[in-house]
Order: sequence, then structure tokens, then C-alpha cells
Amino acid sequence: MPESQKTIVRYGIELFLDNILKTTLIVAAGFLIGQGPQTILVLIAFSGLRSKAGGFHMQTSLGCTGAMLTVWVLSLAAGRWLSVPEAVLWSGFGAAVILLLLFAPAETKKHRFMSAQQKKKNKRAALAIACVLYLGAMFLLKGNARMLIILPVWLEVLSMLPCAEFPLGKDGRNKREKIFG
Repeated sequence: MPESQKTIVRYGIELFLDNILKTTLIVAAGFLIGQGPQTILVLIAFSGLRSKAGGFHMQTSLGCTGAMLTVWVLSLAAGRWLSVPEAVLWSGFGAAVILLLLFAPAETKKHRFMSAQQKKKNKRAALAIACVLYLGAMFLLKGNARMLIILPVWLEVLSMLPCAEFPLGKDGRNKREKIFG
């Protein structure tokens, strides 16, 4: 195997093991605080959608862990204490679908590797995953518990915006570059 392929395989294995370790630690922490099933719901919602929708990536493993912990803590808190009116939840669903249609899958500057066909496939998959998660939460869960799935979906959809390809301005610069540098 050429050295370049070895480097890619090694990176893939390191990334896989790093993600398994992070996920295991978050799930264990969830069970330790009596929020095991809720933790699993949050991780499934966020990671499931992220796998197809893409979005902003932290520069380091520590940053990624911190971001995932933030999603987890915010989602557990919302699932326990945040009461959102039904009209806002349905409006959020509409907004999420529109943003997914416009921007999924979001790629970072470093990770532009999808063919047009793969992008279409991922967009459809992201929409399907978001709809199943969101509608499942709306119809199967009651009250604040809905936020265990809905907040991670919202956070993932919002994480696409810094990576979004906005139309070019009159000066030829991408509007994303004007906004985010």
C-alpha cells in the first residue's frame, strides 16, 4: 500500500476510535446522571442528521468534543426545562426543511469532496432523516421531551450556515466570504 493511502487509512482509524471514545464517554456520563436514554436520543438526532447534512467542523478533537458536550448539555436542559409553543415548533420544522433544501449538504473548505450526485443523495437523506426525527418527536413525544430531538436537529441545521455557499455578489466574491471571512 502506498504511503499516501497508509496516511489516509491511519487518519480514518484514528478518527473512528476518537469518535467511539467520545460517544462512549458522553453516553456513560448520561447514565451516571440518570439521563441515559435521553442522552442516546440526543446523540442519535444530532449525529444521524450530521452524517448527511454536514456542517461546521471544529479545528481540533478537543474543540469537537466541547461542541458535542455543548449540544448534549443544551439538549438535556431543553428536554427538562424548556417549554416551546407548538406554533414555534412547527415553524422551526418549516425553517429546518427550507435550510436543508438550500444548504445541505454543507461542506467545509477543507472537505470539498462530494460529487454532484453524492450531494443530491445526501440532501435527500438529510431531509428524510430530519423529517423522521422531527415528526417523530412531534407525534410520539409530549411536552419538553420533544426538545431532546428537536434542539439537536435545530443546532445541526444551524451548523450548516457558516459553510453555506451563498450566491456570488456583483464583485464576484461569495457572500459567505463577505459574512464569515
